Amino acid sequence: MKNLKNLDLSHNSLDWSIFSGQNKTKRLFRDHPLLNTIKLSNTSLKDMKCLGLNNLDYLIFLDLSYNLIESFEKDLFKLNFSIENLDLSNNLIKFIQPSSFNYFSYLKYLNMGGNFLNDTEQFSNIYFGNFHLLTDLEISHSKLTQLPLFNSYTFDIGKEFELLYMFLDHNFIESISAIYFDNFIKLTDLDLSYNRI
Repeated sequence: MKNLKNLDLSHNSLDWSIFSGQNKTKRLFRDHPLLNTIKLSNTSLKDMKCLGLNNLDYLIFLDLSYNLIESFEKDLFKLNFSIENLDLSNNLIKFIQPSSFNYFSYLKYLNMGGNFLNDTEQFSNIYFGNFHLLTDLEISHSKLTQLPLFNSYTFDIGKEFELLYMFLDHNFIESISAIYFDNFIKLTDLDLSYNRI
């Protein structure tokens, strides 16, 4: 199956312990270098390290939603520059290293809703302005009290973002800066319902 491009194992009771060894994980994906879509939603995945996705140069779509993932750390996707769609929604994520998303230069869709994300120092230091192609950001049903960081540096003044959709509903956001949305000239859908504004 060296020509396999799409793999969907969603809604299965996978025994991830069989992939816990580094060598086994490498073999699992080494024989499928052309994979561009992987769907592992609702498979009881706890540790993303066991996936060993670094060697998939053509990976564009990755769905890890509805699992038991607790953290998102840097270097998990060190060589996956091609990922455009990443769904981490409805996990148990509380911790994200600020540099975790440094390798996602082609990211267009990011869904982290339904996690335990709050305004800890780690999350508030994630600079979403690095996602030059991001069109869809979803962080609903979390514990955010402030908007995601897009305009933190002076070189961002006047920078226009590609974002079309932003879903931040069901959080604890209390206020919005008067100029926060000035650079989102393409934004068509904004959901801030069920906050504390």
